Amino acid sequence: MKTHKIILAICIMASIAQAQDLRQPDSLIIGNLDRTPVVTGLGAQIVVPVWIKMDDTVAYMIMPVASNNEFIASRDSGLFYAPFSQWPEINFYPPDTANPVSGFTNQCLTAFNPLWNPPIPPGEFMNQWVHVADFLMTTTTDSAALGSLTYLSEGHSFYDGVRFQTLHGQVVFTPAIVWGGILIGQVNDILIVGNLDRSPMVVSPGQQVTVPVWFWSNPVNIDSLTFAHIPVASDNAFVISRNGGNLGWPLSEWDDASFLFPNADCNEAGFTNQGILGFACLTDTCNDNVWLYTDGEYWHIADFNLTIRSDTLLIGDTTRLIEGCDPANAGMMFTCSNDMSAHIPHAFFNLLQIERLSGDANFSGAVNGIDVTYMVAYLKGFGPAPVPYLAGDANGDCNVNGIDVVYLVVYLRGIGAPPIRADCAQ
Repeated sequence: MKTHKIILAICIMASIAQAQDLRQPDSLIIGNLDRTPVVTGLGAQIVVPVWIKMDDTVAYMIMPVASNNEFIASRDSGLFYAPFSQWPEINFYPPDTANPVSGFTNQCLTAFNPLWNPPIPPGEFMNQWVHVADFLMTTTTDSAALGSLTYLSEGHSFYDGVRFQTLHGQVVFTPAIVWGGILIGQVNDILIVGNLDRSPMVVSPGQQVTVPVWFWSNPVNIDSLTFAHIPVASDNAFVISRNGGNLGWPLSEWDDASFLFPNADCNEAGFTNQGILGFACLTDTCNDNVWLYTDGEYWHIADFNLTIRSDTLLIGDTTRLIEGCDPANAGMMFTCSNDMSAHIPHAFFNLLQIERLSGDANFSGAVNGIDVTYMVAYLKGFGPAPVPYLAGDANGDCNVNGIDVVYLVVYLRGIGAPPIRADCAQ
């Protein structure tokens, strides 16, 4: 399998009619909304959708796209959708070969609504995903491109990457971005360990973490899978125990599928592995309806349970998950139902980002009534401070006081929002 990149440079300037809510960052998805690759063939037109989710009002957008000439034969303009399609000025500019990356060609769209007046009609999205545009491209007819899985990524242009801009340019910020992929012909299936959008999982010291496992079957390849070995290793400096997990469908219906005991025998130094081993069919009467084939969708097939070490020094650090190794079963492997041939998916292992758990005042790894008692004792002057201190900041205002106690009580009674982890400078 060949992996290449399509450099997709998006530069967005946004005029915001209301104050930006930094706790709910605006987001973009370049590609399919469900994060599956755009599946195509040789000499075919690709539709690359653009999705936006925000709680603000956009008034100006510039979006230059650069794609690899090795895989894209032509750039075929594109389409706008509401609200941009209703704006007074929208344009797709002709492709431009004067791109800073050799071998790539740019195509750019712009959408403009007056910056200094309320946009009419407004670019308001109500914090929901909205499909705002499509880029149209045609793939090469060169058979050498078959089997290529290419990924969209942030590029650079005269605005130097993706950004939004608030009203009158007072605040410039970068949205959260999910970059999709383009699949040309036959490739292996895809397995993701962690968040489906491949963003880091935010966890806290002492917390038991549920790490999801996602599987995607290439719809071009109709082989079903009947054997799975999924080994996942984690760093002992961050993870104190591996506690099995949960099996989702169809693994939960297989004749024999279970979590193996943790081992460190053949893994990277300092890492310990725990794996899933499963057999769909151990008898002649097995049910072929539970063989693993997702037909181009991502399925949540399992969860690994890990416990993070209770160490405040870990806060602010990031650790990685990697492919593990088992002495009896080696590394990652699936087998096909038709000929039992080995089948190794393209695997992504996400990062774990260690942050404090807001509301967990006693540093137990959970938020419960004991934290309320702990906070009351501290605020009355006869108990220790929260560990770390800002773990006592339940309402996200970067202070620790009686308001946080009330916030926790309301939350624990089921009538309030969960604690908020604010980005405090302290």
